[in-house]
Amino acid sequence: MTTVLAVDLGSASGRVLAGTFADGRVEVADVHRFKHQALRDGARLTWDVETMWEQTVIGLREAVEAHPDAVVIQLGAGIDARYDRLGRPAVTHWYDLDLPEAIDLRRRLLPETERNTYLAMSLLDFRWIDTVHAHGRPVLLILEGVLMYFTEAEVRSFFDAICRDLPDGTTILFDMLAYSLVNNAKHHDVVKKADKTVEFKWSVLDTHEMERWNPRIHLVREYYMSDHARGRFPFIFRTLYHIPYFHRRFNPDGAAAVRGGGAVGPRPFRRGGAWAGGSRCGPEGSRP
Repeated sequence: MTTVLAVDLGSASGRVLAGTFADGRVEVADVHRFKHQALRDGARLTWDVETMWEQTVIGLREAVEAHPDAVVIQLGAGIDARYDRLGRPAVTHWYDLDLPEAIDLRRRLLPETERNTYLAMSLLDFRWIDTVHAHGRPVLLILEGVLMYFTEAEVRSFFDAICRDLPDGTTILFDMLAYSLVNNAKHHDVVKKADKTVEFKWSVLDTHEMERWNPRIHLVREYYMSDHARGRFPFIFRTLYHIPYFHRRFNPDGAAAVRGGGAVGPRPFRRGGAWAGGSRCGPEGSRP
C-alpha cells in the first residue's frame, strides 16, 4: 500500500488530502480543511501565505500522524531542526544527512533519537538510498539550499539514481536558485562572505527541462516566491516581477517539489529561486 499526500489551495479555502493506492484502487480522503482570505497590498489583493502555510503544516502533521509508515530523509540538513519543529512526527524513521563535519556539529547541538538518526556522507554517496529503501516504505526527500552548489551533471545523476532505485510513492521537495545567480555567488549577501571556492553552479530557466533528463520525471507544479510575498519585496522589484523576463530570471529562493516513483503525487507548497515546483519520477509516459 502506498499513501501520498496532496495540498489543494483554492481562492478562499484549502485542504490536505491523503491518497492511498492498494490493490489497483486509489482512495482519496480529506485530512484537514481550512479557510483563508485575500489581503490588501495597496491597490491589489495578495494571498494570505502565512495562514495558508500554517494550515498546510497543520494538515501535513495530521496526515503524517494518520499515515506513519513513511520514511523521511533531509539531505544537506546542516543544523536544521525541522524534525523537532514538526513536533517529532511519528513516521517510520527520519534521517538527516550531511557531510561528516556538519553531522559532528549537529550531534553536539541536536542529539539523535531512536526515530531520528544521522547519516554522515555526501548526498552523491548513494549508499543512503539502500538505507532508506531497506524500510520498504514510501519515502519523502527534503533538500533546502543544497542543489545549487552542484554541477548540472551531478544534479542529473542524483535524480537518475532516485528514479532508478527508490520505490513508487517517493516524493522530493527542494528549492532552486534564481537563474541569474548561477556563477554569481559574489553578489549573495551571505555566500559572498564564505570561502571563495563556494559558488552557485546550477539552476534551470525552464522547469520542464528536467523532464527531459529522465522519462520518469514529471513536473507536478511550481510556485514563484514573488507571487506570494505580500509586499515584502521593494517596490521596484514588485514592479519588475510583472515583466516575464525578470520574473523568470530574478525571483529569490523558494521551495519546490519533485515526485519519485508512483503514478499519483502531492502538490508542493511554494516556488522560488529561479523557480520552484514539483515533478514526479513515475512510469514513462504517465502524467500528473
